Amino acid sequence: MESLEKDQLEEIPLFQKLPKLRGIVPHVRLITSQTPVFKLEKLGSELGVGGLYLKDDGLTGTLFGGNKVRKLEFLLADALSKKAKRVLTFGAAGSNHALATAVYAKSLGLETTALLMPQTKTPSCHTNLLYHTVIGTDLHAVPREDFEAKKDELVKFYEEKEGVAPYVIPTGGSNEIGVMGYVNAAFELASQIEAKVLPTPDYIYVAASTCGTASGLILGLKILKLKTAVRPIRVSETGLWTQNRYELFIREMDGFLKEKTGVTAFEENDSIPEIRDYLGKGYGAETAELREAMNLAKETENVNLEIVYTAKSMAALIEDARKGELKDKTVLYWKTNNSIDLGPYVQKGDAKKLPDALRKYIDQPSKEAETGSQ
Repeated sequence: MESLEKDQLEEIPLFQKLPKLRGIVPHVRLITSQTPVFKLEKLGSELGVGGLYLKDDGLTGTLFGGNKVRKLEFLLADALSKKAKRVLTFGAAGSNHALATAVYAKSLGLETTALLMPQTKTPSCHTNLLYHTVIGTDLHAVPREDFEAKKDELVKFYEEKEGVAPYVIPTGGSNEIGVMGYVNAAFELASQIEAKVLPTPDYIYVAASTCGTASGLILGLKILKLKTAVRPIRVSETGLWTQNRYELFIREMDGFLKEKTGVTAFEENDSIPEIRDYLGKGYGAETAELREAMNLAKETENVNLEIVYTAKSMAALIEDARKGELKDKTVLYWKTNNSIDLGPYVQKGDAKKLPDALRKYIDQPSKEAETGSQ
């Protein structure tokens, strides 16, 4: 804990740009440096993009990378500030959010309970579930229709058992606290633009499920008055996050910032970027175009993507490039899936420790499974 406290002395971009949030929004440092930006020369040339760059948020952490870590810097700090002993969160069986929450909560001395719902079987299910068994996450397999009742039951159970209710983190970590992680990320990107790591992008392509990542980027870039347009690419069912709900969410987050800092991103009549639907056959379902996007990124730039999230946002970028829409543009692809090798953790996993309903997602270890996912 000493090293964490020392790290807090280094001001994060959010508090530099919006100093009134200091003391209002708790923060604990899990990310030790800016995530890198690379120019994708070969892929950009292949697609005819004016300038194609990648920001690798797969390198946000050493225990588990990906976009969720940025949100957890604020959510877990809030849990600690409220004296919680346990966090309770939700997701699909292979949820990266649930795993990232469990990994980093444990590093801060918090227990994790995760409610996991059925999904299409993917390599990330195998990887993430086995990692959970290594760190001892309290896992519960729950059908969607039983979700609310089980959540209420567990909150009551742990409040009685531990003397304090679990700190509840929403799916994807997407609320006014979690979104601060990607407002902060937008400010981080601005500092990289100022340092001439990359030109100001015309477009940013990013996967969108619960929309916290895209919303934070949109808000941060608007506050900075950058002309960059965020193109959120839908990867999950519209029933979970409709366009109207997403737009209301951004307005609510903007209202939160205005209330706390006096700064607003959107005027009443400003338009909010539309979510581009790239769900295809469903959450986690593989298609030929997604496999092509993964293969092209790997063969040209040695970039590892995965089916559920990042292949879809890359496939949308590829489609737009082949239409000629990005010919003279600077484009940033925001990579949100884990980039670190999870093999050493997965190899220690034990499927026998999983609830019976989750064991069906476990296969024999494969190279793809052990290199991680969104």
